[in-house]
Amino acid sequence: DGKTYAGFLEGRLETPMSYAGEYTSYHKMSLVKSSANGWTAITDHSQNALPSTRSTDVMSGNGGYIENFPSGETVISCSSSTGPLVTRILDSQCNSSASTWANHETTWFKPFGDKTGVWGAVERYNDNILMAVAGNSDEGMSLGMFYLNQQQTAGTAAITLDGNNTDWTTGKALFLSSEQGTEMILRFARDSEKLYILSESCHNTGNDAISIRLKGSAEATVNLTADGTISTTGGINASVRRGKAYDSRNGYCVEAGIPLSSLGASSGSIIYVYATVGNASFTSAKSGSTSTWQRVKIQ
Repeated sequence: DGKTYAGFLEGRLETPMSYAGEYTSYHKMSLVKSSANGWTAITDHSQNALPSTRSTDVMSGNGGYIENFPSGETVISCSSSTGPLVTRILDSQCNSSASTWANHETTWFKPFGDKTGVWGAVERYNDNILMAVAGNSDEGMSLGMFYLNQQQTAGTAAITLDGNNTDWTTGKALFLSSEQGTEMILRFARDSEKLYILSESCHNTGNDAISIRLKGSAEATVNLTADGTISTTGGINASVRRGKAYDSRNGYCVEAGIPLSSLGASSGSIIYVYATVGNASFTSAKSGSTSTWQRVKIQ
């Protein structure tokens, strides 16, 4: 918002070992934030004057990085004390909770899995792609690019449910893939009566089914099996077209529509989306916790 700033405060601590002259060292880091009006010098150094988050927004690790996206999300990263590079998405003011830090080595996203290494880094490539790099003991260096799934806007469009994507003009989409290599992108649109969903997927195995759940005041779902069988609940109408991807994988184009009234939605409403490809879902999304789902705003 142009006013709020944040950064990492890092320190190397040493603890004397059992014999003279030997120490063991470890790194601690804490996220520090300014007030809404910018940084203010602390002149009162009593315990009561220090930030209340000093004992919660702290963790074992080093090499902290912060990247802010135009859509409002902030990505923070560090090299955890156990080795892997870990990342977390916060809001534009880097707000978090105590549990965010206490479990960072097990609950944060690991761009390169459990590969151990030193001093990883992240950098924003464009409005929705993050680059990450980390040295590791197995291969020398890991480098990757990762999509940031952001809140989508369902804009006005004239959609025909025929399994053909030529009437879709929006370039914004959600991306999801499974460990087996099945990939899916989701787009959203609306007219005066319905919310529309476009799912385009490429399947690597015969086991990766797709499920898309929508939730407003009521819930609806679209399910697609790996052989192209489609089923719906909650008043959704859908059409599917089978094809082939450029690399000969089976591909499916699914168009679905649901009355806005069935979701209790209208202009300005937020619809929550939970999708799965095989056993994979959006990072940190939990089936039973709507607040962790992706969001679609009805234009």
